[in-house]
Amino acid sequence: MSRELSNIEKQVLEYLRQRPYANPREIADSIGISLLAVRMALYRLRNRGLVVKTSKGYVARVTRGALETY
Repeated sequence: MSRELSNIEKQVLEYLRQRPYANPREIADSIGISLLAVRMALYRLRNRGLVVKTSKGYVARVTRGALETY
């Protein structure tokens, strides 16, 4: 089941690519969307294997080139 990333998922993924180990509150405040929307996007991104949750925060598992394909 391959589907395109939503705009919010793309924003969250790009934010994490530039700022690894961010937490959901930091992401929400920085990109101007609700904390709930960020948490939902992170959940979906984790299920797709694009984001990993660590003890320090979230990290994107995708390179710039791969991000552009979504």
